Parts: sequence; structure tokens; C-alpha cells
Amino acid sequence: MTAPFFGAASERIATMTLGADSRSITVELLDSPAIRWTEVNYAWLSPLGDIIRIGTSKQPIGGRLAAYAKDINKRLQFDKGSTPAWEAEAWLQKLGQFGHLTAYVHLPDEVDTVAGPVRPYLDIERALIAKHRPLLNRSHR
Repeated sequence: MTAPFFGAASERIATMTLGADSRSITVELLDSPAIRWTEVNYAWLSPLGDIIRIGTSKQPIGGRLAAYAKDINKRLQFDKGSTPAWEAEAWLQKLGQFGHLTAYVHLPDEVDTVAGPVRPYLDIERALIAKHRPLLNRSHR
């Protein structure tokens, strides 16, 4: 199954679950060549298809998605880090509500421009955030 708004050029790539202590999260990457994709869009979705967060990664997406666990857990366990406290608590709430979240990744086609071929992943992110307004996107670019 692919994320409905990403279409056929996307792949399920990770699952986020609540830790046994109910105060931490884990992210499990699937064994897929897609974890090495760069210049991509991704979305965390609930089992019902609710869009929880939309983002991009210029670097290999596997590292970006794995960082969610580190960043959120750092805030929850040590009250430090780049993830705001309200957001870390919201991730826990969503995981408690749904049991798990699934990440999908989309590799946009390159577009020929006067500067050469580019992937419009930042433009796609901006349009998707404006359209869907996911709860856990801090900025609406």
C-alpha cells in the first residue's frame, strides 16, 4: 500500500511505535533500497490514513526517520533537544491513540530547468503542508 496523496512513486519505509514504558518511542526502518533515497518527501500516517506529519530529506531518508526516535526520546527523557515538549507529548498521544504510525516516502521525478535537472521535493512539501495542515508540522511553509 502507498500513501494515497503520494501515488505510485512512493513506498512504505518505517513504523513508529510506543515503547513498553509508554514514555518513549521506537522507529523501525524496513529493509528497502528506499532508505537510501535522497531529495524526498515523507509523511507519517495513522492506520486510518490521518496525516500526522509531512517533511523532506535531502540526505538519505533512513537516517532522517531514525532520528525521530532519538530526538523525541531525548526531549521525553531528559527534557532537552530540538523537539519541543508539546510535540513530543503529541507523538505519544498519537501513538497511544493509534498503536503505531507508518512512514511513506516519495521520490519525485526530476524536472528539467534552466539550471539543470532538479527534484521539486521542497515545493511538493510546501503544497502538501498547505493542503493538509498536519497537526505535527511546526511550520506551514
